[in-house]
Amino acid sequence: MAGVEVLRFPPSGAGLAAGLRRRDPALATLLPVLPGPGAEWQARLAQTAPRPLSGALAERLAGRQRALGAGPKAERAARALGEAATVAVVTGQQPGLLGGPLLTLHKAAGALNLARRLDGVAGRRVVALFWLASDDHDLDEANRGALLDRHGQATRVGLGGIQPDGRSLRHLTPPFEAVAGLREALAALLPATPRAHAALDALAPRPGEGFAAAAARALLAQLQDAGLVLLEPELLEAEAGAELADLCAHAAEIHAGLAAAATDLEARGFAAPLEPGEPNLPCFLRAEAGGPRRRLRLDGPGRVRVAGTNEVLEAAGLADLLRAEPARASPDVVGRVFVQNALLPVLAYVAGPTEIVYLAQVARAHARLGRAFPLAVPRPGATWVDARTLETLAAFGWSPEQALAAEAVPEPPLAPDPRLAPALDRAQAHLEALPLAALLAEGGRTAEAAGRVRAQLESAWARGREAIERARAADQGVARARWVRAWNLLRPLGRPQERVLVGLSIAARFGLDALAQGVAGLDPLAPATHLLTLGPEADADGGAG
Repeated sequence: MAGVEVLRFPPSGAGLAAGLRRRDPALATLLPVLPGPGAEWQARLAQTAPRPLSGALAERLAGRQRALGAGPKAERAARALGEAATVAVVTGQQPGLLGGPLLTLHKAAGALNLARRLDGVAGRRVVALFWLASDDHDLDEANRGALLDRHGQATRVGLGGIQPDGRSLRHLTPPFEAVAGLREALAALLPATPRAHAALDALAPRPGEGFAAAAARALLAQLQDAGLVLLEPELLEAEAGAELADLCAHAAEIHAGLAAAATDLEARGFAAPLEPGEPNLPCFLRAEAGGPRRRLRLDGPGRVRVAGTNEVLEAAGLADLLRAEPARASPDVVGRVFVQNALLPVLAYVAGPTEIVYLAQVARAHARLGRAFPLAVPRPGATWVDARTLETLAAFGWSPEQALAAEAVPEPPLAPDPRLAPALDRAQAHLEALPLAALLAEGGRTAEAAGRVRAQLESAWARGREAIERARAADQGVARARWVRAWNLLRPLGRPQERVLVGLSIAARFGLDALAQGVAGLDPLAPATHLLTLGPEADADGGAG
């Protein structure tokens, strides 16, 4: 793989995701155990119920891939979802600035690589599908990212001019001034190279482009026609409204399943992300299409309350409303999983570590309704580095494996060198021991000359000693700067790289090709964390900054 080397190391930590990768049978009551190689995957594929999209819907989905610039492979994969033999490896994330943090790209890569591995097994066409959760309204989380500037410093970036107001991200369009301001800020931060300009053109939001659409286009641009199908929930709006109406009728049973799974998880030492508090319905309601999302809660038999208000709805009337005006409905995190599994041929879902745990809760809720649940596959974890970073780590005695396992940014091991002062003191002692005393005792010109020599030697040595001490301090300063730069890449802003750093940081220095090459090596089934090393071929026009 030109320019990118993929290494795998044993993962650090534990948790439900690690147990799933080990195929721990004790977890079978929480989530389906992952199949083993060969015949087990073949059997699982054969058992997955086909649920093809209508031909018209599949064609609209293909057209949307074309509009987003996903490429011909993605268009063909979208059309394949209208065929009876097709199943999908699904993943997803809410829209994120510049395509979102690297973990979004890694999730997409996990789905793509698993789909490629399984395509054709048991006569099934297997495609990768990314559910862009653009109904989400958490703008504060979506509108932020970090990149490394041209000096290797981690810097936060975000779009100005838009404020969270409860509306879904797909209904927000940043003003022209905000888009232009972000573009100008990014150009000032990134290296002034053709590669950086090309990456910025491909990934930055464009004037008049909705927030979610910009995120979708940027994510797909980083994958370079790998065949990922990006699905925005509005495409399934009518079907989702009917499904949500049915789910709301079973809200109490769904809540009971979530609560029971939370108890089971906590008994095993796993924190349950979905708190079993008040019984929420699995969807939000808008007062009008495109308006803010409002949480719904059960309020006694046959009654639903709009959270934070005194508005009460009859459950039967709500169900009719969701079917008649699906644009006013919006699934929550639980409802989204139900809708996906009901409307799409989901073989497996690639999920992050926290997501895996709440999927175990939603799986229990599926069981309460007599519904099957797909496989949950932990997403691949990865860290991107360059050759210079590995050289710095090695100079300080750190292996890549130790760096990947670090949970915080370590202080550089730059304590004063205990060898320096004694060495300088020994040199001064040799100077003081020079046999000049006899010459000084003779008097006359000989003594005067010897005195001048001794004074010159002492002055020169004093200056030399200061120069040596300054040089050592400078060396330590350079070493500290190299250390800080390395850890700015490994843990920008003190957090794991894939959670905060956007792909633009990598693409601006090494090119979009390097991103696509690197993610092609991420294996979601490998019990490993991945180290993606960008080599000399990749950084030929400016290095890593």
